[in-house]
Parts: sequence; C-alpha cells; structure tokens
Amino acid sequence: MQQNQIKQIENLDSLELLDTLNLSNNYISKLENLSCCPLLSSLVITHNCLEFPDDLEHLIECKNLSSLDMSYNRITDVLALDIFGKMKILVNIQYFNFLTLIYDF
Repeated sequence: MQQNQIKQIENLDSLELLDTLNLSNNYISKLENLSCCPLLSSLVITHNCLEFPDDLEHLIECKNLSSLDMSYNRITDVLALDIFGKMKILVNIQYFNFLTLIYDF
C-alpha cells in the first residue's frame, strides 16, 4: 500500500493474519486502526506526515510489533521516543527524524 496517497489507515479489519505492512510514501498523519491486525509484526511507515507524539500513541496497542521503520516523517518532539519504551517486544526500530531537544532549566 505504499505510494498510494493514503491519508488515513482504515478498513484493515478483515486482515487478521496480516504480519507485514508497508505504508511508505503516503500522507498519513496519525497511526490508527492497526491493532485490528493482531499478528502485525513489521510496519514501514516512512515518508509520511507523522508529526506529534499523539500521532504515534496507537503503536502501544500493536502488541506483536517487533520491527518499525518510521524514518523521514515530521516528528520533532523528543517525547515521541517515550512511546517506543512502552512497546515491550519492539527490537528493531529505524527512526531518522529531526528531533528538537527540550531542556528544562
């Protein structure tokens, strides 16, 4: 489903056995509706419009996700990295985005 001008993830309910999904080069701005694929273990979502930590929060519900590539999005908030720590079996992550460091003085 890469390079299809997709703006929203939807209609995956019937794909219960899906284990790998490539949504690269689309216009997705929020991760959602992936947890209906309980066997999903690999997600490639590079070159999309993900920007805020809230856009990624749904990943926590993807219990079998072990490989994630979300490089080249618009994420600049380091708080987005906290989400990955909540994903218990995530072992392979590719995450090249321009993060802005936030210092609390």
